[in-house]
Amino acid sequence: MVILFVHLVLISHSQSVDTLVERGITHYNQGEFILALHDFEAGAKRAESEKKSEKLCTAWNNMGNVYARLHDQVNGLRYYQKALATAEKINDKRRIAKITLNIGSLYSDHKDFKNALPYYEDACQKSEAVGDPQLTGDCLNNLAVIYEQLDQNKRASEVYNKALSIYTSLKDTSNIALSLTNLAIVSKKLGNFDDCIRNNKTSMELATAINDRFTVAVNLNNLAYAYIAMGKFPEALSYMQQAYDKSKEIGAGEIIIETYDGWATIYEKQKKYPEALRYRKLLASEKERILNEEKVAQIAEMEVRFQSEKKQNEILVLKQKNEIDELVISEQSLQIQKRNYILGFAGLLILLVTGIIYLRARSLKLRNEIKRQVEIKQGEEKERLRISRDIHDDFGSGLSRINILSEMVLVKTVADPDVTEKVKSISETAKWLVENMKGLIWALNSENTTADQLLARIREYSSDYFENFPIALKSDYPDELPENPLRKETCHALFMTVKEALNNIVKHSKADRVHISVSLSEAYFTIKIRDNGIGFDPVGRKSGNGLRNMKERIEITGGELTLNSLIGKGSEISIRINLLETGNDYSLKKVLVKDTTFSV
Repeated sequence: MVILFVHLVLISHSQSVDTLVERGITHYNQGEFILALHDFEAGAKRAESEKKSEKLCTAWNNMGNVYARLHDQVNGLRYYQKALATAEKINDKRRIAKITLNIGSLYSDHKDFKNALPYYEDACQKSEAVGDPQLTGDCLNNLAVIYEQLDQNKRASEVYNKALSIYTSLKDTSNIALSLTNLAIVSKKLGNFDDCIRNNKTSMELATAINDRFTVAVNLNNLAYAYIAMGKFPEALSYMQQAYDKSKEIGAGEIIIETYDGWATIYEKQKKYPEALRYRKLLASEKERILNEEKVAQIAEMEVRFQSEKKQNEILVLKQKNEIDELVISEQSLQIQKRNYILGFAGLLILLVTGIIYLRARSLKLRNEIKRQVEIKQGEEKERLRISRDIHDDFGSGLSRINILSEMVLVKTVADPDVTEKVKSISETAKWLVENMKGLIWALNSENTTADQLLARIREYSSDYFENFPIALKSDYPDELPENPLRKETCHALFMTVKEALNNIVKHSKADRVHISVSLSEAYFTIKIRDNGIGFDPVGRKSGNGLRNMKERIEITGGELTLNSLIGKGSEISIRINLLETGNDYSLKKVLVKDTTFSV
């Protein structure tokens, strides 16, 4: 059995390895072996130059197939062995098994069964190892034929049975019928006539089902010879007649010869010599007819092959001429491409130089603009610092003076409640203005735009704020904070929101414990403020301006504020800033949590 390797065409351009091999296979199937050999040789050279081992293996294997069909055993074996060596190099086990089977078939076709045997045995082992049941069945069937030719009939029977088992599992009816026919022949040689007859009949039924009339005729003839060997001449004559009729119907001359020989043998055993002589004459006449037909066919085949090879050589010469013309055209195209490449490179170089000049000019302009913006920003920062110092020195000292004087007046006017209340209001207003002034100054200072500075301010403010109230404050802050700056708007919004939240707790919650926790991740900066106050229903209660202002401040910075509260369970405000989306220059370092508790 010869196996052709067919590869899918992966590259569409002409003269690729795939194109050459596919074209060679087409020529091979059409009997144009010279053209096929030329294509396979060209494909092998291309694959070798491109270092494509799999395709080189395919080309060499198909060259072996061509030489095998041309009865050139030496070259066939040479290219099979080259293909096998390449398949072993790339460790393609399925290819190794198929090529090994092809080498066995080459020896078998030349009746060299002893050399064919080890290759078939090796092919069987390799096909079983790669798990290809169809290939394994074919290898086993060929191996059994060799055992049969070498008169090792018991081993042939064992191997035919293995092949039959595989074909049965694959539901391959044609090969099942073939295996049963071969088993019947071996059984007859071993004297197991019952097995012989049963296998022939089963094979005949399967062949009839798939309309394989040749296999039906073979089995009828084999049954006739089995009954001759058993001495059952009436049954033998019946099956011989059926075999003859079927062979005439399909024109199977070799089986007709077998039937004439069988009839003659039957009549000789029955001592009916005139009848035996008649069939011997028919046998001789049929053999001569077939021999003459074979000679005529051989002469016709030689003539066809001669004309075909002549035509193929003419086509080959024409193809070579076309290839030379293509090479000339290709050379001219290369010269044109070379000139185009030079022109293109020159144009590209001009564009590159122009681009570099433009980019340098733009870069210089951009640097000057950045420098100007930096100078403006530095001027703004200086002016902001000056304003904050003036506010602190003038407005701050004035408010402090109002606060001190109001306290002095308060001491001297204790007897008048109305005056006392008004003076006390003035004092508290002054304190409130002083505190807000501190916050404003802190916000104006450009150095106070880091997470560390922000949390320091929140810690200072919250501890000072709750100092005058019966509320215990617990704070959890990260121990280490990055020095990278946050946006100034973000710092201001966070601080003002925290202030408003603490103020609401004092005014409305009736809480005695407050917990402030801060957490940091690569993406988020989160502040949570939780109290144990009376709580409220966020759904049923209409939101005031304070809560709405808090949410708007945080949302403007790209963050979110959520409020959770239950009546009798306290409230929690969560402020989360997305550091990746708000333009904050932030990179998280190691974060440790430190628990600091203040109590009153």
